[in-house]
Amino acid sequence: GEKPIKESELQAGIHAGLANQIEGTVVIRSDKNVAVQYIVNIIDAVNEINKETDNKHKVLLATSNKK
Repeated sequence: GEKPIKESELQAGIHAGLANQIEGTVVIRSDKNVAVQYIVNIIDAVNEINKETDNKHKVLLATSNKK
């Protein structure tokens, strides 16, 4: 499910959300005002989890149409 998480708890929170999954997907929903570095931090966390657990989790950046 969707839930906000503190940056300091990012990797542990993602790891818990992907528990017991081999090919889970992390979906990032963000507005255009969020710094790219925050998105990179999420991708890095998932990549680190993949390395540690030998899994193949993916990261998707969800966008919305302009109105």
